[in-house]
This record gives sequence, C-alpha cells and structure tokens, in this order.
Amino acid sequence: MHMASIVRSDAKKEIDKSVRLAVVAHELVKDDPIVLDSLGWALINAGQVNAGLEKCRQALEQIPDDETVQYHLGVGHALKGDIRKSKSYLLASLKGEMPSHAATRARDILREKDEDTEKTITVHKLILSAWGKPSVPSTSQIHLKAWSFPLT
Repeated sequence: MHMASIVRSDAKKEIDKSVRLAVVAHELVKDDPIVLDSLGWALINAGQVNAGLEKCRQALEQIPDDETVQYHLGVGHALKGDIRKSKSYLLASLKGEMPSHAATRARDILREKDEDTEKTITVHKLILSAWGKPSVPSTSQIHLKAWSFPLT
C-alpha cells in the first residue's frame, strides 16, 4: 500500500489518492519508518511540506542512513527554500544507491541552488564595484559562498 503511494507521489499523479493510501498504511503500521517516510513524501508532494518533513524526520530517526528518506527531506527543504538543509540531505542521499530518477532530480536541485548562489554573489560583487567601495566580502557573501561547492 505504501509503495502505491510512493509511485503515485513520484509520478505526481493522483496526489490526493497517494496521501490517502499513505495515511491508511500509517494507521495500520504506525511505527514502520518506511511507512512514515511514504506518508511524509506524499504530504510533501501534496504541498503539505511542513507536515511531510516532520514525518520524514521521524523516519530518519529510525533509519538514519536511508538515502531515500534523506532525498525526501532534501526535496522538502528545497521547496521551503532552506538551501543549507536541502543540500546537506541531498548530498547524503547521493552517497548511496538511489533510483536514477531520484538521483537525477537531486543533482538538478543541487545544481540549480548552486547557480542561484553564484548569481547572488556575482550581483553583489557588481554592486560593490559600481559603488566604488572596497571589495570586502559581507557576511551574506561569506555565508552564501559557504553553501557553494563544485558539482562533479
């Protein structure tokens, strides 16, 4: 039942049905971390990101090295705009074996967020040079640069 929910969530089809299936599975097996993750992922895809992240966090407490749960948390945090957490979870998810569609999406999100960071830094540098101020990095520049990393 939880796999039917995951498949629907991954395909972005019948999201409401995906959530209902995941809720029923969770009611039947409350303590199963895989079912918790399935419910969290369905909620994230249904736009209930905070509730979904909470379920995925509960799953990760029980299975801390699970790449799929880490991927779901990474996507959820990306949707919320929390780049630091998103990158951390997505990078951890890519260390293991993941389905190719999930690994591709994780890399795409990381690449997109890294490009956004670099664009912000470039714009900030252009503004500084246009104002004629010394090129001393601001706290935000240093903070943003710390999030950047090369993608291979």
